[in-house]
Amino acid sequence: MKITRYINFAQKIAFDIKAALIGSKEFPYDERSEDSSAYAINYEFALKNKHKFYPDLDENGIPIANYLNSGFQYNPTRIASYALANYNRAKFNSDIEAKKIFLNVADWFVNQKDKLFYYNYNYESLKSPWISCMAQGQGISVLCRAFLLTNEQQYLQAAIEATKPFKISINESGLLSNIDEKWPILEEFPFENNTWHVLNGFLYAIIGLKELLDIEKEAFSTSDFAKLLETAQKGEFWTYNNWTTYDLQSYNSEIRNTATVNYHRVHIAQYKYLASKFPDMAFNRWAIKWENNYNSFGKRLVALKNKILFRLKNPATRF
Repeated sequence: MKITRYINFAQKIAFDIKAALIGSKEFPYDERSEDSSAYAINYEFALKNKHKFYPDLDENGIPIANYLNSGFQYNPTRIASYALANYNRAKFNSDIEAKKIFLNVADWFVNQKDKLFYYNYNYESLKSPWISCMAQGQGISVLCRAFLLTNEQQYLQAAIEATKPFKISINESGLLSNIDEKWPILEEFPFENNTWHVLNGFLYAIIGLKELLDIEKEAFSTSDFAKLLETAQKGEFWTYNNWTTYDLQSYNSEIRNTATVNYHRVHIAQYKYLASKFPDMAFNRWAIKWENNYNSFGKRLVALKNKILFRLKNPATRF
């Protein structure tokens, strides 16, 4: 088991070095999302590399992941990305098979009890089963598109129901928390008294809520959503040495949890999408800054150094 951990760590470092040296083509922003139902991140790259991203499907065609410590498990975010990738193929390529796959996966989300998209393995202090704003947000994005595609109310109602944890504190089994007891945020990892505040997971939830509110204005409190947006636009929280950070768990530390190249690209894509929807907010300014830094070879190398230092000090938990 220890040997496998070391191999996985070495593989991650090797991938990070390659991405720092030549950049990455994964997780690109999809400009079609600005004026169509395309998702903000174009997951076509994942469909073209199924052996890497979706190597295993269950008997019903749903992606299932094989984890080091917990074996085969459903990962709702991976399932959602598979659905969203197939949605784009169905929508823009008139791919009938992709449409069938998309709706089949959308039904998986509809069929989850109480519309809570659980992770059924332990992670850090979280005990199985646990929920995440990332899974809920991406699930909502899938369900919204299923509704737009079919006009079937079951998908819209499921999307609305999936927002319930966004209104409940993490200390009461929900996903709502705050930064410095001031800025409301939705948590990817709902630890009690959370101080991680993961950026990409929060933004996936914001995007899902935005898409749902575009369909049904009464689906979620607009004032609560506005408060979450105010937090989301504060890119300075998640910027360190000209690069984004994955989270805020080491905010006051000399070594912060710098984002990998791919997570940095996810943050850029998410902010670009939000900038297109909220042009008067700070999203565009930060997206430009972060993208300029991504395009700098020197800044990619500095980010790589910072990430390696953080990983050496804080070995990743495997599940």
